[in-house]
Amino acid sequence: MLLTLGAATSCSQDKEDPTPTTTDGSILKAQLVQKWQLDEIYLNGTLSASGTSIKDRYIIQFKADDTYTQTLLSDGTAFKGTWKLEPGTATVLHLTDHKGDAQDYVIGASSVRELRYARVNKEGKTEELRFSSTL
Repeated sequence: MLLTLGAATSCSQDKEDPTPTTTDGSILKAQLVQKWQLDEIYLNGTLSASGTSIKDRYIIQFKADDTYTQTLLSDGTAFKGTWKLEPGTATVLHLTDHKGDAQDYVIGASSVRELRYARVNKEGKTEELRFSSTL
């Protein structure tokens, strides 16, 4: 199930261009290729967890070869998977984890410093993950 995220608001110091896209998603893909640290989780628009209170907090590194590595901050355990932007949408991020399980996320915001994507979880709630760049 896919969802549409509302417009995001930000502080004046964080002004950035909205998520740029092309038909093939090449600009967005270039922005995603880096390391991102999970900072906040929102459920149905309400902050659910942030910082060290996030269970299984991690860094995810998207690579140009369409693979990613997710590393747990608690113990350094790393998991590998694949990723792609769905053709024709350029805002649907398709992740396949190390077990072969797939999940689609809608990218709500992306810049060189911030990444937000969301999905509807098993409980039927919109779960938005907010990341910051580790650059």
